[in-house]
Formats: sequence, C-alpha cells, structure tokens
Amino acid sequence: MKRISLLILILSVLIILGLASFFLISNLRNINQGLAGCTQDSDCVKVQTSCCPCNMGGQEKCVRYNILKNYQDNLNACPSQEKLVCLALYNCEITSCGCINGTCVSTYSA
Repeated sequence: MKRISLLILILSVLIILGLASFFLISNLRNINQGLAGCTQDSDCVKVQTSCCPCNMGGQEKCVRYNILKNYQDNLNACPSQEKLVCLALYNCEITSCGCINGTCVSTYSA
C-alpha cells in the first residue's frame, strides 16, 4: 500500500513538473517573440549590448527596432570612456539583421 501511494506521489510530482516546464517554455517563447519578433526585415536592427562596442571586444545582437531605446538606455548606465576598460579585440561579426520565420536573426560574415 505504501509503495502504491509513493508511486502515485512520484507520478503526480512528475506530471506537475512536466506541465510547469511546458508553461515556462511557452512563456519564454512569448517573451522572445516580444524581443525579437518581426514580420519583415526592416523590423530588425543591430544593437550594442555591452558597454564596450564590438570593435573593442563588446557584444551585439539583432532585436526589434521598437526596443532599441531600451538597449540605448542601458548603455547610458555604462562608465565613461575614461573609466571603461575594453579588450582590443575586434568582435563585430553581425553583418546584417533580418526577419526569418517571425524572429529577428543575425547574418554573420563568413
């Protein structure tokens, strides 16, 4: 009897975890769609995502044009150029941004 109760409890927990994972993944897709979702190439822009620009080791990515200001606001919180230490590493790999299957994607140089 105890084994059956334990088995039912374990199965219940696994089902609950499976459902929670499904809903979490669905919500993450919706969030990503809000950040990178698009209908045409002009919806997508390349943005700097780190305090250092990509020509000094920083990062960049493609996002919807309507959230570009969010990234620019975050960059305003970066230290001044005199206080900023960046790597002398050219990291600009994205050549353009486009819309593929409703998502902003990066095109990289070969």
